[in-house]
Amino acid sequence: MERKQMLKLTQTALFAAIIIFMTFVPYVGYIAYGPASFSITTVQIPVIIGACVLGPLYGGVLGLVWGVTSIFKSMIIGTIEVAIFTNPLVSVLPRVIVGVFAGWLFIWFCRLIKKPLVSFGIAGVLGTLTNTVLVLTAANIFDKINPFDIGVMLKTILNTAISINGVVEVAACAVLVPVIGMAVRKAQRRMSKV
Repeated sequence: MERKQMLKLTQTALFAAIIIFMTFVPYVGYIAYGPASFSITTVQIPVIIGACVLGPLYGGVLGLVWGVTSIFKSMIIGTIEVAIFTNPLVSVLPRVIVGVFAGWLFIWFCRLIKKPLVSFGIAGVLGTLTNTVLVLTAANIFDKINPFDIGVMLKTILNTAISINGVVEVAACAVLVPVIGMAVRKAQRRMSKV
């Protein structure tokens, strides 16, 4: 195996470990609030950064790790979100798409505007928006095959909470993805020269 490929696999494993850590350590990857324990998600940050620095394929792998861990988290923790996130079409598929999409966005904007800091920011914002839109859409489309009947009122509350969370998540990604992404990119370039 070529050194560059080994480095990418190692970095993918490190990002995956961060995603797993953030998923299962309380108030790190999912910041719960309110009586129904809705969560503001921050796990997309390492997925998007990983997609940007490693590429769309690895971004898809990191999105898969995020999606699978979100299923386990929703079943273990047992918050209200279990009603929608036990369905892989809601919890896994959108996250894989986010990883791939963020990787392509970063590549495209780096070529277009040639400013990696701005490209990280755009990929962070659009990747997070993509997650919010796809999860809401998938939750509404695939609700018929959901094992839980959550009712119209609860579904409306859940959709509203996810939408509000999306605004906070976009703001966090707009700031954190460029700052952390540039640091990771700098470290990655140093490591590839060794």
